[in-house]
Amino acid sequence: MIRNNDLYEELWQLVFRKERELDSRYNCYSLLTNSTSIASDRYENMDGNIQINTMGGVPNEFRNSVEMITLLNKEQILNFYKNEAITVISSDYFVKTISLIDALLEDIYEVFLRYTTDLNEGEISKKINFGQGGLPEVLLDYFEDYEQHKSQQNTNLKDYLLQYSFYRQYRHAIVHTENIIEGRNERKLKTIIDEINERMDRIIYDMNSLPYVTESRKVTPDITLIMHMEMFRKQLTSGLQVEIAELKEE
Repeated sequence: MIRNNDLYEELWQLVFRKERELDSRYNCYSLLTNSTSIASDRYENMDGNIQINTMGGVPNEFRNSVEMITLLNKEQILNFYKNEAITVISSDYFVKTISLIDALLEDIYEVFLRYTTDLNEGEISKKINFGQGGLPEVLLDYFEDYEQHKSQQNTNLKDYLLQYSFYRQYRHAIVHTENIIEGRNERKLKTIIDEINERMDRIIYDMNSLPYVTESRKVTPDITLIMHMEMFRKQLTSGLQVEIAELKEE
C-alpha cells in the first residue's frame, strides 16, 4: 500500500469539502420538504375560490409571446404539495446526491493516478470512467486493507461501493427511462444485487420486491428515500475516510 502524507492530505480534503457540499444540499432539500408541508396546511385552511397561476410571478420580460397559462384550483394545489412536489424534491435530491458522489470518486481516482503513474492529464482523463474495470471498484486497488476495517454491521468500503452502484441504477432509471428499471439497467442491477446478497450471506434485496420500486419496475422516490440516502452517503464518506487515514505516513 502506498503511504504518502501529501496524498493523504489531498484526499482527506477532497472528502471533507464534498461532505460539506452534501450537507448543504441536504439542508436545502430538507427545508424544501418542510415548506411543502407548511404551504399545504395554509391552502387547506383557506376558504373561498382559490386559484394559483403558476406563471403569475414571472415578469413579462421572461415570458414568451405565446405561453400556456396553468391555473390550479384548491384540490390541485393540495395534490401538488402533498404528492407531486414531494416526488420531484425527492427525485432531485437523489439524482444530485448520486452525481456529487460520482464526482467525488472521480476526483479520488484522479489523485491516485497522479501519484502512482506517469500518465499525462489527457491519459488520466481517459482512464476515469464507470463500468467494467473502472469506478467505483477500481478504488479498492488502492485501499488494500479495506477488508480488515469492518463496521458494526460487518460491512466495509466494498459493501458501501456496491450499495452506491445499486443506487446508481435507480438514478439511471429516473434520468433516462422515466423511472422504469429495464433492459441493460435491470441486468446490471440484478448482478449488483446478487453480489450484495452473496457478500452478506443472506437476502438483502430481491428483484421482485425492491425498495421504492413498484411491481412494474418503476422507481418511486419519497421523503423516506431522502433519509435513507442521507444515512448511506455518510456511511460511504466515513468508509472512505477510514481507508484514506491508512495512507498517512507513520
